[in-house]
Amino acid sequence: ASAPSPAPAPSVPASGNGADIAALARSFVGKAPYVYGGAGPGGFDCSGFTMYIYGRFGIRLPHGATDQMRCGAAVGVGPTMGEDVAGITHCGIYVGNDQFVHASTYGSGGVLLTALNGNPYYSAHYIAARRMG
Repeated sequence: ASAPSPAPAPSVPASGNGADIAALARSFVGKAPYVYGGAGPGGFDCSGFTMYIYGRFGIRLPHGATDQMRCGAAVGVGPTMGEDVAGITHCGIYVGNDQFVHASTYGSGGVLLTALNGNPYYSAHYIAARRMG
């Protein structure tokens, strides 16, 4: 079987505000598969997804959840830049209303919209939030 063709990159104005970032992230839900090491619209892993989305707004992030946790500014309670953040294994983009968009192997895999606190796994494993940019 041939590989699926990559999803086209959505066109979003590069304003860099949170609503535009959330809209771009949401536009990939159900449309891009999970690909380990993936960082493009044809497939993503979790940090490749966040790296790609923020990159579309001129915000450069490293590829790796632990490394991304060292970027940006703390939001609420959680590790700060100087603290050990080893062990961060997943990341996503909070889009409001207790939901985040992330690339995951869960279920059918791919880019998913998931409740943060309404999901027992994610509410138990949540570590911190960072504001990028």
